[in-house]
Amino acid sequence: MGEIERLFDEQRHLLTRHLTRLVSSRELATDLVQEAFARLLGMVGKQQVAYPRSLLYRTAINLAIDHLRTRKTETHSLADASMLEAALEVASPTPAADRALSAKQQLQIVASAIDQLPPRTRQAFLLHRVHGYSYAQIATQLGISESAVEKLITRALKQCWHAVNLLDLD
Repeated sequence: MGEIERLFDEQRHLLTRHLTRLVSSRELATDLVQEAFARLLGMVGKQQVAYPRSLLYRTAINLAIDHLRTRKTETHSLADASMLEAALEVASPTPAADRALSAKQQLQIVASAIDQLPPRTRQAFLLHRVHGYSYAQIATQLGISESAVEKLITRALKQCWHAVNLLDLD
């Protein structure tokens, strides 16, 4: 029995256990160990190998690392492909041209309706809807009651709603 065959008999189980921990598969680890021994046999036939055990372990570990890299790349490719498929199934966040035009028209009508509000009503509405002020904050700023703020904002909303609904009737 040659030196490499003896090394194979002595180290096969230990090296397989070590690679199993790396690649999480006993079958794959067994295949990698056999491949490492085959490569070692090929090297020994061509050149003098000073430390065959070390070379065997280094070759086996490199094969395991190469396998993990390949699997990681394949996993990313599959993940990228499935993400692309999922992205194609999701509706576009960009509205259709007719919906965008309609929304633009509605926005212009609402802006016009807001411009036509009495100054105090417009101010209360903008403070609440645009700047996020509470009724209490608006009441303090305008020097009126919260109830009056509520009435002003309700009036503004009704006027905007009415203006948009008139557009829908056209």
